[in-house]
Amino acid sequence: MNLLEEILQGDSWLVAAHTADVHVTIEELRSSCLKEGIAAYTWYFDKGLVSVREQGFSVPGTVRISDAMRYVKQSPHFGIYIFPEVTSQFFRQLTQLSHFLHRKKGQEKRVVLVGDNLQIPVGIEAEVSHLTVHTQEQLMPRLRDGKWVL
Repeated sequence: MNLLEEILQGDSWLVAAHTADVHVTIEELRSSCLKEGIAAYTWYFDKGLVSVREQGFSVPGTVRISDAMRYVKQSPHFGIYIFPEVTSQFFRQLTQLSHFLHRKKGQEKRVVLVGDNLQIPVGIEAEVSHLTVHTQEQLMPRLRDGKWVL
């Protein structure tokens, strides 16, 4: 089972993906969402929410974490929202949204926190589904003596 399947099959709308390599994990999620046709956004400090499908498209007005979370709340569609290396300000916004993001099973949005040392506050801990992600550097196959090898 890949990371995207684990996120979608989980019971919680809030997922903490503990990983040593944040960028590789985000790239794995990005490629899985593209293959499955799932709407996904990654939040960056300088750009705000950026669409996974259209890498150049940033959602206007989402650079501040509070605005990005407001967008998550107001979006009527299912989506996966990836937040790398979150801060305490993020968790203050999250507690305000938690009641809204609960929907029927299978239809709730997924907020995925990705980081190495995620400090989840006690008030939210009960709603978080924890995943430990082990990434490995993917080797590109090479053609050697007429055979593909890693």
